[in-house]
Amino acid sequence: MRGAADGYTLLVGTQGLNTINPSAFPKLRWKPENFTPLVKGVEAPLVLVVHPSVPARDFAELATWLQSQRGKESYASYSAGTPSHFLGYMLNDRLKADMVHVPYKGSGPQVTDLLGGQVRLGFTQLATAEPYVRAGKLKALAVTSAKRVKALAQVPTMAELGYQDFTSSVWFGLLVSSATPKPVQDQILQAVIRAHADAGLRGKLAAIGFEMADESGPAFAKDIETESARWARVVKASGFQALE
Repeated sequence: MRGAADGYTLLVGTQGLNTINPSAFPKLRWKPENFTPLVKGVEAPLVLVVHPSVPARDFAELATWLQSQRGKESYASYSAGTPSHFLGYMLNDRLKADMVHVPYKGSGPQVTDLLGGQVRLGFTQLATAEPYVRAGKLKALAVTSAKRVKALAQVPTMAELGYQDFTSSVWFGLLVSSATPKPVQDQILQAVIRAHADAGLRGKLAAIGFEMADESGPAFAKDIETESARWARVVKASGFQALE
């Protein structure tokens, strides 16, 4: 934000950074209008997983079980103030399950404890969870993408299950200082578009659970605006406030 607005300093934005933090941090040192979104690079859904000890073969059975276990279970997130946290909060609220939120410092520690059964369910990263789902060490009950993902084609979306407002993806995108000249912004964007057209790059990203988003310019900016409003409502309802 404070660097030279010449296109040589870019911000790699994320869903959490750009759409949640403005609501979660009471004294954020930057404003969304300080940056111009150029392109959403890659995205992937989160996966609702449960430990094999949970007696649920699908989401409906999980909902019934959680309601029977009201106040006895917890849900894991890979960090407080992230989509993983707030999707868990929304699930807890919707099912009236009275679960305790257990935040971790990253997807690795979160999944380690899910595998060990210390916490028995949570929304986690697709790339982290997929190998353990295939090995039968975790059960995947739903994904948060708008449509099913190839890696877990048998797993329904939350929208299919009637929870359309759970549709969400984690993403990485490029933003520049809003003072960056338009010709420079266009030059960077065209370079990214050329990179996205590379089949080899798409294949490598797909292998680790990411899809090219191919969303840029005003469409990307509008998406950030819409998602920011959505998460602002959830942050307020949850009462969460990030520490400075």
